[in-house]
Amino acid sequence: MSINTKSDIKAKNAYMEKLKSQGYRNVRVTNKPSDIQATKDGKDFYFEIKSTTKEKKYFGSATLTEWESAMKNKDRYYFVVAILKNNEWIFTEYTCDEFMQFSNIPPYKIYFNIPDTLVKSIPTNKKSKSIALTSERLRSMICSYKKLAEKTCDK
Repeated sequence: MSINTKSDIKAKNAYMEKLKSQGYRNVRVTNKPSDIQATKDGKDFYFEIKSTTKEKKYFGSATLTEWESAMKNKDRYYFVVAILKNNEWIFTEYTCDEFMQFSNIPPYKIYFNIPDTLVKSIPTNKKSKSIALTSERLRSMICSYKKLAEKTCDK
């Protein structure tokens, strides 16, 4: 059995304890719209945990779906940077607007998954939550990114 050294479960558990000590109720790990959801004063709050071992220049990512959830719940959604130092968790909470100031959009990345590199593979049509790449979608992404970068795009 392999161990995922990048797992943030310890950070999530420690942060949930912190939330409970601050009067949050119904504190639980969720997948959407954030890593942790909790209730306080009758309102739901959302916390996206970003765990790191880096004390300086932390480089990470937040998915577009995380940002979509953040924007839908902007006044109650927090990005939380977690670091374990001297056996004690340090949590820094950022509002969406604060976290946005540290964020940028690089050129879109397109993933591929080839099952066997020893032979030319033909992809199977199995269902996936991801979006299949087509020429039309690729052109749309190129144009979209250029518009975001305030450049003209060719159709």
